[in-house]
Amino acid sequence: MIFAALGMKQASLIAAIENGDKTIALMRKISRSGVLTSIRLCRFANLPANSALTGVRLVGGSAASEGKLEIMYLGAWGTVCDDSFDTKAAKVICRMLNLMTDGAEVIDASQFYSTSTSSLEIWLDDLSCNGTEGSIDDCSHKDWGENNCTHSEDVAIRCGVNAPVRLVGGLTSYEGRVEVFFNGHWGTVCDDSTDVNFAMVVCRELGYPSSSPAVKTSGFYGTGAGHIWLDDVKCIDTEASLEECSHLPWGQNNCSHGEDVGVICRDHGIECYHCDGISDPSNCQEKIVCSPSESCQTSMYENNHQTLYSLSCQSKLVCDTFNSVPNIIGTKRATGLKTTCCDTALCNNVTLNVNHAHGVITGVTIAPSAP
Repeated sequence: MIFAALGMKQASLIAAIENGDKTIALMRKISRSGVLTSIRLCRFANLPANSALTGVRLVGGSAASEGKLEIMYLGAWGTVCDDSFDTKAAKVICRMLNLMTDGAEVIDASQFYSTSTSSLEIWLDDLSCNGTEGSIDDCSHKDWGENNCTHSEDVAIRCGVNAPVRLVGGLTSYEGRVEVFFNGHWGTVCDDSTDVNFAMVVCRELGYPSSSPAVKTSGFYGTGAGHIWLDDVKCIDTEASLEECSHLPWGQNNCSHGEDVGVICRDHGIECYHCDGISDPSNCQEKIVCSPSESCQTSMYENNHQTLYSLSCQSKLVCDTFNSVPNIIGTKRATGLKTTCCDTALCNNVTLNVNHAHGVITGVTIAPSAP
């Protein structure tokens, strides 16, 4: 991130590590092609001295506080097996990443799977910590590289988020009045100029999926008290935090607390493929994080004598209806709609057939959807 802030794309860091009578030269390449430029958001791991453990990272998550756990040992990245791994071990990892240990949890790693993972070493197995260690080097585990696992047992975690923003007054943890911490005090944000991009940045900063949030204006979640810290906040959705968005100077505003803004984020759910109008579902690359009440859906339909697929999230209620009612007119304006749902991450890029599908429509001819 330092290099991105300086306008540089790549940098190389060479570290010489003493390992007994050997010196191991490590070349670690840092590549940043994204839009984040805030040095504040870098996560520098607290690594033990005189150790061949030289890196810890969370990969594939929708926020810096979650993802599949990877560790660098002897210059090579690898994974950790989930045998014996629990929230105590997750706390140690979060501590190493300078993230909050409160709320640390072990999560489903299948949503972060990628084909590149299969080439990695599985460095640790039977990792057991008491939760107070400063490094996983201090926890008990099998010898490095010794395991009886496959990559289907890779561990993933989510750390707590130490962000200077919070949501207050909502019915859930992912909605409420936006409050920011500045100069030692919490205060609100005026709804002037706020839009969905503002909500995306807030949700991202709090560690929630940034897709499909909502903005609530005019004190929807109740009026705050004290400072109104921000006004005329304008975001473009590339920012990592609200302070990177354009806004009036802190504390300067022409608002009342009746204009306090709130947002609704999306809670964490499984990840599904998200494409429409494609002939081969295995070619879908776009992904979306669903809400906890949704499954992954695959729909096959015919349009102008061509078989097409639609992949996305779908409510479990609708999926249950597909399972129980054989004839359903779906949302696709097409002939021969076949739909099925599944409940594991990225499970919906499969080719359907009649025996594999639920909610089959036959003999229905409807004009194609308007573009």
